[in-house]
Amino acid sequence: MKNIKRPLVKLACFLFTAAFVCAPQAAVYAAGSGMQQYQDRDLWYTLDADGTLTLTGTESPGATTAGDPFEFNTDITKVILEDGMPGIGPNAFQDCSGIVSVSLPESGSVVGIGDAAFLRCSSLKEINLPYGITYIGSRAFEKCASLEEIKVPDSVTTLGVSAFDDCTSLKRLQFSAGLTKIDQDMCYGDTTLTEISIPASVIYIYHNAFTDCDAVTDIYYEGTEEQWNQIEILGGYGESDRTIDMTQDFPGA
Repeated sequence: MKNIKRPLVKLACFLFTAAFVCAPQAAVYAAGSGMQQYQDRDLWYTLDADGTLTLTGTESPGATTAGDPFEFNTDITKVILEDGMPGIGPNAFQDCSGIVSVSLPESGSVVGIGDAAFLRCSSLKEINLPYGITYIGSRAFEKCASLEEIKVPDSVTTLGVSAFDDCTSLKRLQFSAGLTKIDQDMCYGDTTLTEISIPASVIYIYHNAFTDCDAVTDIYYEGTEEQWNQIEILGGYGESDRTIDMTQDFPGA
């Protein structure tokens, strides 16, 4: 049985860069029929009648916005972050169950995705994760039940606990080349996951990272078999807790 997680404390401020500063909400006003437009300091966003949310500015949704219309907003179907935005803050789109796709700028301006940013976005099927992101927070994509494939860019060095927990449609997951640890409950309960790619940089894997991933058949490990056998399994009680005993391929051998 899966342990019950202690609830996360929602932070009022979350720092990715110097631009992530807490600030009061600025003017909110209507901008024509079928459209809402808002300004929160240096964060501008419009929500069209078709559910497309477009964000621009130098602030990050969720990190600085008090009373924003995002969290729990089921009218949003598509999210577009324009070039120059530094990231997505904690809980920014939590429980936005209507979001189907998220488009992040390929310029590399986005450096982080905060804790629980897309928690329970159950319709989310498509998101691009461009090079430049260094941090994906705990529970960032937990219970995103429609996600089928994730490629974590090689710029990511930190993946939080339960980042892809209970993504029950996820089939393929490629971890970033800069990652050293696959943390607790990373893919807990991803019952359709069949293929995992793990870089040779990984030296620690928590014993419950892939618990209940019963469909996994192939693990592609970029290092040698000797390196694979030297990976330390954390939090378990011996070799029997190595939870990824499926077939491994060692292209680095």
